Amino acid sequence: MFEMWSPYPRDGVWYQWYQEACYAALYRAVHRYAPRAKTGGGEFDICNEERIRNSLECWKQMEVCPDFISLSGFPYRGENSQMQWVTDPDFLIQCLKKVGEIKKECGLEDTAVYVSAWNNTISNRSLLNDTVYKGSYIIKNAIDSMKNGPEILGYWVYSDMYSDYTDSRSVLFGGAGLLSRDGIMKPAGYAFLFLKKMKEKLICRGTNYAVTGDENNHYTIIYHNLKRLNYAAVEKSDCLFHYEELSELFLDSDQLEIHFVLKEMESERVNVRIQRVEDGSGSILDEWEKLGGYPELSGEDLEYMKQISVPSREMFRVSTEHGKIELQITVPANGFGIIEIFDS
Repeated sequence: MFEMWSPYPRDGVWYQWYQEACYAALYRAVHRYAPRAKTGGGEFDICNEERIRNSLECWKQMEVCPDFISLSGFPYRGENSQMQWVTDPDFLIQCLKKVGEIKKECGLEDTAVYVSAWNNTISNRSLLNDTVYKGSYIIKNAIDSMKNGPEILGYWVYSDMYSDYTDSRSVLFGGAGLLSRDGIMKPAGYAFLFLKKMKEKLICRGTNYAVTGDENNHYTIIYHNLKRLNYAAVEKSDCLFHYEELSELFLDSDQLEIHFVLKEMESERVNVRIQRVEDGSGSILDEWEKLGGYPELSGEDLEYMKQISVPSREMFRVSTEHGKIELQITVPANGFGIIEIFDS
């Protein structure tokens, strides 16, 4: 797979370097020497509709239609000093709908879309990156993308080591990684571990959940209770939040009650496993605060944090009644989790 990058104006000299002819040359070279390889581009800013439309129209005229269209999905509008952080959790799916309309206008409606770099911030110094909110944000957007979404949704970035500089000596410093610098899983990381457990068949989904199953009548449910950031959070830079302020950044802190009914169950009794990530459960940030929030910890303390910063887990057996089971779950603000149902 070959992806041609289309830089943003803020990328300076690289922005001037890119030309549509460069993409055309790459496309033709790849298809000549590696005809089975996929070629596409150009990691466009997902909300820059004009740039996307112009490039697609140009590629079509040059007869180098891409095998895929790649996008960069960061919620900002404007350029450089005028960039404004967009906190709307529906930003990604709204932009993807507009990209779908542009594809249709250009006669490329069947072309795959890859979001090759995605996050809800470009900041590697935002405390929200270390919270359960971040994991819930990932689950919400993954559920929204399950139908008519991108074929690839690539998270940026894997580890906080990516942004480890002289000002990041603390255990946590707001890095955008799924893992801390010391390799401890963050809520965002658990969100992806839960998503990995989803089955191949999507049975149904709602605003806060998705139910999947397989041919063995095993089911996996993911859920979340993502809260929207309030105006105080919008007006403040996302790299200036403090731990004591977290509860004040959201429109509400209401818990969510979800009632699941699964029908046509073949087994008389099934096993249910529930894992939850909430404040105080699977939250590295809360565990660090319990240890005083000291910038540096001993190896023993770090190992303790690694062992304790895990989702809560419970298992029980349920008898089916007339081929169905019912489950009731209470989800606190910004909590998320996974329910696995199996018969052996």
